[in-house]
Amino acid sequence: MSACALSDRQRAKLSQIEQEFAVSTDQLQAIVKRIHVELSLGLKSDSVSSLRMSPSFVHQRTTPSGTALGMGIEASGRRIRITSAQFSSDDASVSHTSTQVFVAPPAVTRSKSISAFFEYTAFCLREFIQAQGLDHQTLPLGITIGLPISGEASVNEQSKEDSLDLCGKNVARRLCDTFLRGRLPVRVTSVTNSVVSTLVAARHENKTTRIAASFNRGINAAYFE
Repeated sequence: MSACALSDRQRAKLSQIEQEFAVSTDQLQAIVKRIHVELSLGLKSDSVSSLRMSPSFVHQRTTPSGTALGMGIEASGRRIRITSAQFSSDDASVSHTSTQVFVAPPAVTRSKSISAFFEYTAFCLREFIQAQGLDHQTLPLGITIGLPISGEASVNEQSKEDSLDLCGKNVARRLCDTFLRGRLPVRVTSVTNSVVSTLVAARHENKTTRIAASFNRGINAAYFE
């Protein structure tokens, strides 16, 4: 129905609804000011804030070349997604990708064994590398996990619904140790939260990208400073 076909009563109702959603400049400034306050509190570990912050540090920026691997681990530990990306030598753009999703068997998820889970990730990685014929070289591996990761690559917190208790565990170290024991031809270059990985990936495609967001059980966001 077009606006021209509305009755006077309907127009009045629409106008009333618009007013309920109207935000003045003064109100917007107050909202922004409150967000800044909450962000500042969120960066302090001993403060209570509505916007908890978990800083991630980018130590170096390199231009990718050749083949690299990415591993995405769900918060529940039930699914592991592994991707290989071939980067063009001309402009570092992605020229080819291959992806495989592994679903953890009930024996792994029900046991809630951290060791069994990490061994399963090594199994998945070995299967993928062999299937893609990539076992003749050492490949950089970036890992993203759907849980808050601290600067020391430890899990900060997780939901009671998650089947694996990774809270406080140094995921990077445990994964590196498991891959080394399995003699896998990979070199772990990063372990980040999923939204941080999203931001980095988006920024690789578009240098003007400043913010990324993910929507799962809640809303998670990351931004550059």
